[in-house]
Amino acid sequence: MLPFPVLLDLFKNHFNFTGKWCKILAGSAYTTYIVHPFFVVASTAAFQNVYNANNPDHKIEFIDGGMHNTTTSDSVLKNGQAWLWPGWIIACATATGASWFVAYWLRELVPNAKKIL
Repeated sequence: MLPFPVLLDLFKNHFNFTGKWCKILAGSAYTTYIVHPFFVVASTAAFQNVYNANNPDHKIEFIDGGMHNTTTSDSVLKNGQAWLWPGWIIACATATGASWFVAYWLRELVPNAKKIL
C-alpha cells in the first residue's frame, strides 16, 4: 500500500482536471450525500429478496445490525455464496447510479435547489 503523501502527490499531479462531468458530479455531491441512504437500503433489500427467493436453503437475514446465514451446511454455503459478490456489486452500482441521478435531477428540476443543495 502506498504511503499517504505519495497518494496525494499522485492525484495532485496526474488527476487534477476539470470537465463537464466533474462539474456536474461536484455540484451534486452534497445532494447525493443526503439521498444515498434511501437507495442503499432499497438496493440491499431488493438483492436480499431476490437472493432469498432463489436460495431457499441459504437465506440472508439482518439481525441486530449484522448479516447472518440461516444454514451452516458447507455445500450450501459454497454454492449459495457464489452469488453474494456479484449481487453485492450490482446492488452497489445500482445504488450509486440512482443516487447521483436523483441528486442531479433534484438540483435541476426543483426551483432554487442549487442555492440550497
